[in-house]
Amino acid sequence: MLMAIGFNLVLGVSRIVNLAYGAQIILTSYIASTLLNFIPAVVALPISVLLSLVIGAILWLVLWIFRKDLILSIVVSIAVALLIEGVLLKIYGARLISLVIAPGDIMGISAQWIIAAISSIASLLAFYLMMSRTMIGKRMAAVAENEDLARYMGINVRVTSMLSFIIASLFASIASIAITPLYAIYPHVGWYYLTIVLAVVIVGGLGSAMGALASSMILSFTQSLAAYYIGSPAKDLIPLTILISVLLLRPEGIFGRGVRWA
Repeated sequence: MLMAIGFNLVLGVSRIVNLAYGAQIILTSYIASTLLNFIPAVVALPISVLLSLVIGAILWLVLWIFRKDLILSIVVSIAVALLIEGVLLKIYGARLISLVIAPGDIMGISAQWIIAAISSIASLLAFYLMMSRTMIGKRMAAVAENEDLARYMGINVRVTSMLSFIIASLFASIASIAITPLYAIYPHVGWYYLTIVLAVVIVGGLGSAMGALASSMILSFTQSLAAYYIGSPAKDLIPLTILISVLLLRPEGIFGRGVRWA
């Protein structure tokens, strides 16, 4: 859910299709896994998030240069994703890594599951309050609705776009830290996460937060059913199957009304 909202935010505000988002998601966990060898988690995790935000800001700067050319910006984002993946493979190899943040359980429930749930809910609530109660959120909504009119009203579109990218990078970092203690990752898994994000965003409708919430629940439910009745390998095919089906039957998504690119 967090990953899909971050991708949707960048798409709506910046008009950038960031296909390096999957690589961004796993990057924080790799940084954190390295820092945890030297410093405690309470220090390592915030530093890894901050470093990921800096990398996200640099990525925004690169993609902003090419954003007027949709195809070129997509190609550049894929190149960045492959670069990140290659660097991770060179440094860490293809082995699986996992983070241990909160070992043990609380009332029979894994403490890491509880932390993941609390951090996700808190992030979604903070995002809702930011978008509905703050000037930053209102500026982002204005730029997403009509960039030229927002610029005419005195809104700095460039800064607003950068902020949307940083927030999306923050969501990617939080999701990464929440996921990695539960599921081991490796350098190539960023493409799988990107597939899930694209499925959620397209099924729910581009630019629709409510659609992202609904489609993420649909996707989770169908994956669970597939894993139970068919087997765990089958659940990995669900996001791609749903994505193709929606593109064929309802390209605008369940709640989507299309995205304005001008």
